[in-house]
Amino acid sequence: RAVAELLHGVATSSPDHGSVLYPLHDALLALVEELAADRPQLLVLEDLHWADSATVTALWVLLRRLPRLPVLVVGTCRPWPVSPELAALRTRFDDVSQSVMRLGPLDDEAVEHVVRQRLGQRPGPLLRRRLEGAHGNPFVLTTVLAALQAQGALIADAGSVDLRHDHVVLSAN
Repeated sequence: RAVAELLHGVATSSPDHGSVLYPLHDALLALVEELAADRPQLLVLEDLHWADSATVTALWVLLRRLPRLPVLVVGTCRPWPVSPELAALRTRFDDVSQSVMRLGPLDDEAVEHVVRQRLGQRPGPLLRRRLEGAHGNPFVLTTVLAALQAQGALIADAGSVDLRHDHVVLSAN
């Protein structure tokens, strides 16, 4: 409740809301420490590339206390755009963390797995070629698949799913 009230204070305060941020950081830390005292915790933070400087500061305060807390922090961020604050946090995090995983693009086998999961069949040659444009990015891949489904551009045939011929766009490559 205290965290929610402080967050409301940040949302309704003036642009210079530093007086609310430090109590918010303290309340968030107290909450994490209280939860971790009861049992180990998992804290997942997605899309840190969009984090503002107050969030990055709060995360750094938490990371400094991690060695004495049973908390696993998993953060995701794109390699760009990166604010100077986030770049500094990532450097610090690399120094204190047990493990940092850098994920690359999905390979062809993983792309086929996603297609099978989404569409129930392996991709045909035309669909494979269209999905190369996603460059292994899972978000782009699933977005393209959803758009093709919504457009009625896919047809299932003999154990695979492919683009309908009237939806094939020829390119110079």
